[in-house]
Amino acid sequence: MQPFRLKYYLILVGTKVSIIMKKATVYFLLFSTLFLSSCDSVSPKLESDLVIVSGQSFGECIGECTQYLVVKVESSSVEFVSQPYHVENENEKRIFTHNLDDETWKNILSEINTKTFNKLDEVYGCPDCADGGAEWIEISDSSGTHKVTFEYGEEVKGIENLIILLRNQRNALSNKYLSSN
Repeated sequence: MQPFRLKYYLILVGTKVSIIMKKATVYFLLFSTLFLSSCDSVSPKLESDLVIVSGQSFGECIGECTQYLVVKVESSSVEFVSQPYHVENENEKRIFTHNLDDETWKNILSEINTKTFNKLDEVYGCPDCADGGAEWIEISDSSGTHKVTFEYGEEVKGIENLIILLRNQRNALSNKYLSSN
């Protein structure tokens, strides 16, 4: 009779373990779904007050040595600004407003991650040393402003695609608005 009791006991325990495992699986799936849905995505939702400035400058230069692009998330237009290195009055600035096509706009916005950007150093290399030129990207939002400056034509690890997209847009607008003037 002893083996019969042991067999009955094992069946009873096995059934209880099975029920417990099913409940644990359901709770695990529910918790995982809630937890994962609260995580940040690769490209978090951008704040509407976000402003991105991407520019280039040359310190030992005559003429319009500084050019920069101002991108405001709230609109699909950008400002392209060209000016002498040292601006003595606002009339020396030339400002052009340009509407970006949807694809360019989406590509730029998809590369912006303020958490990653704010962790970057402020200076990389030796920007504008021996008038080699400097480039920068500055991102401002409700939490503050962070600017990353680097050597002209170079890239910073972690934001290479953003640099290339903004540089290409800046160069295209420079060719469009300044080459014919």
